[in-house]
Amino acid sequence: MTEYHVGELTFDTLAKTYQKQTGLPFEEKLLQSFSLVTDDGLLTQAGVLFSDQCPYRHSSLYCTRWNGLEKDDALDSREYQGNLLTLLDAGVQFMTLHNKKGWIKLPNRRLDTPDYSDRALFEALVNALIHRDYSELGSEVHIDIYDNRLVIYSPGGMFDGSMIQNRDLNEVPSRRRNPILADVFTQFGYMEKRGSGLRKIRNETAKLPGFTNEKRPTFRSQYESFFTEILNNNYSYKVQCEVQNGTRDGSINGSINGSVNGSVKTPKLTKRQLDIINVITTATNKLGSVNGSVKNGLTTQEIMSKLKLSERTAYRELAILKQLGLIQRIGSDKTGHWEVTCPPNVPQNVPQDGSINGSINDIDVVKDVAKDVVKDVVKNVAKNVAKKSKKQ
Repeated sequence: MTEYHVGELTFDTLAKTYQKQTGLPFEEKLLQSFSLVTDDGLLTQAGVLFSDQCPYRHSSLYCTRWNGLEKDDALDSREYQGNLLTLLDAGVQFMTLHNKKGWIKLPNRRLDTPDYSDRALFEALVNALIHRDYSELGSEVHIDIYDNRLVIYSPGGMFDGSMIQNRDLNEVPSRRRNPILADVFTQFGYMEKRGSGLRKIRNETAKLPGFTNEKRPTFRSQYESFFTEILNNNYSYKVQCEVQNGTRDGSINGSINGSVNGSVKTPKLTKRQLDIINVITTATNKLGSVNGSVKNGLTTQEIMSKLKLSERTAYRELAILKQLGLIQRIGSDKTGHWEVTCPPNVPQNVPQDGSINGSINDIDVVKDVAKDVVKDVVKNVAKNVAKKSKKQ
């Protein structure tokens, strides 16, 4: 138990969640039924973690969307502190924001192809919050999203001291470090008592379109830590475009009234991407320069405001432009800004051999590039055919 009395802290979030998930009104006596309050009116450790004020600083969640495959430059970084339900909601919103959802056109419908299974991400975060070691006061749960994977870190390893990577998931018994926390989440339908959370993460991920066993989520633990790694189902180490009469390696080798072996030097940018580059360039020119160097560019928030972009769209487009080498981030994650590094018709990271290499995995963007490439090829073929006809 703690020194906090039941009247000192409130449970509005808990009550609203209980009513939403069960359809039943929340009564104060449930605090004792859930073992959140003792018979003497003192809050247990679990009770404090579910209270609205939750004064424990280590009840925190750090979320970061990294640019690339390692912890280098953060595209989005947020820190949350509060009760478990608040952290769960914040973490789910952050993962949803950065879970790109492409689509595949089928004969009679459109098939959504998200990077990750929403349910798998939810299960992974619930597992991290419920089973973490809350005696570790100097650590917190982390969500790290890279181009090719999402990793959730939780303080505290397996409760029995074993290494999860050496265990068969079908034979791992349900032993809970924090049974009270787990029981409350079970009441809400957020988890099951059977200890099937890790298997469910794998099963839900396996339902994604195009899933292969190579993309199966993995789990690893040490004595003081637990990691859940879920691979981006749409990520490829080489951008793959499939266009009409084309190959899947990003090059165009189609047949349009003859043989076409086009060589595309650079993929065209979308209107939105060009607008971003132009607005950064315009702002930089207005600010002028100091000692011959550019004084400033625009922050992400300023770009969103000027172009009326949503947060998700802005982060996605900026990540793509940075990957192509057209812009760069100057300064820290919180106070830094974006500057243009080269003209938009000469992307630095795009090879000149007709292929498109990189880590862009947004399907809509790839389709736009592919459409523009095909249009250019058709125009060139038409011109060549016209010239040959005149000569004849």
